[in-house]
Amino acid sequence: MEIGRAEYRSRVAALQQLMEERAIDGVLLTDEANVIYFTGFETEHLFATRSRMVGLVIPTAADPQAVVPRSHLRDVREQTGLEVLPYDSLRHAPVDALAPLLARCGRRIGLELGFEQRVDMTLQDADRLRAQLDEAVDISEDIWQLRMTKSPTEQALIQHACRIGAEALESAIPCTGAGDTERSLANRISAEVASRGGRVAFLIMTSGAGSYHRANGAPRDRVLQSGDFIFIDLGVRYRGYHSDFNRNVVVEAASPEQSQVQDTIKEITEQAARRLVIGTTAADVYHAILDDCRQAGLDLRIAGRVGHGIGLGVTEPPHISAEDATPLREGMVTTIEPMLACEKGLFCAEIIYAVGPHGGQPLNRGASLLVAGGQD
Repeated sequence: MEIGRAEYRSRVAALQQLMEERAIDGVLLTDEANVIYFTGFETEHLFATRSRMVGLVIPTAADPQAVVPRSHLRDVREQTGLEVLPYDSLRHAPVDALAPLLARCGRRIGLELGFEQRVDMTLQDADRLRAQLDEAVDISEDIWQLRMTKSPTEQALIQHACRIGAEALESAIPCTGAGDTERSLANRISAEVASRGGRVAFLIMTSGAGSYHRANGAPRDRVLQSGDFIFIDLGVRYRGYHSDFNRNVVVEAASPEQSQVQDTIKEITEQAARRLVIGTTAADVYHAILDDCRQAGLDLRIAGRVGHGIGLGVTEPPHISAEDATPLREGMVTTIEPMLACEKGLFCAEIIYAVGPHGGQPLNRGASLLVAGGQD
């Protein structure tokens, strides 16, 4: 399960075609996900080191070239097969190396200026670079046009990340009981993920009455008690690609009401597969899922969306929200995650779907309410 160099070359060619259509002479990419997407280059820490950056220059009618710290020169060459220009500075982006490369491409240069894109250099360096360009234009929409549709290999990598997460949770949760802490449970989950070849991209957890607003809360040293409802939202990264789904657990005994609410929201999330029809907009899916929730008697307080794209980013377009008019295409991958927070718990049964000819194809499964440290 590996993306070969032929696929990376085809991605570059597809971007070059879009560039030609818009009369863009060259592109500079620095965002980690974009560099991975077009080259396959992955590193342990380089993108987390603010004193260094990786640049990928893609001309419209020539091969890409990478601009990287000298310390990573050989690694980038070996992983990507690209021509590489090294630089040495730790204080500034290599503007003096990038500007001539881009000038040789032509006068009209695409940069990551728009939606959910980032230029990985200081604003001062970015301003200095733009001052040396004849014209800078936004390339973000063109990149998303390519990245939103996932190849079969990309879908398989996301599904494998899901499998790692599911197995880790299935192994760690039964060991949980009263007297454990959120943090100790999180540590067990993380160890299980690592033992299966994945990495924890994020691990959200909350438990106990008065805590169910913490849908993005980090694990705490809070001691778990009998009857506690635990919300666990786990993201696993595998070869650059991500999973994102949750499990809900009650310590020792769940109430019938808690089980019923979880089963209802799980059923709605599973039925959402029929909403993910090619040509339907993300906004249409959003409204349909809210209608399903209302008909089931669930009063959701929606914070903007009920799902999102996923891939090299933990969240990506399309967003299943009222403001996203993106038509669904075959190969798009999106989560569906209607969520209900109330005094009984934080209820969700998130599922990742690949859009196919007959609706959404699940890459993981949602779950009913689990019981740990006691009898079901």
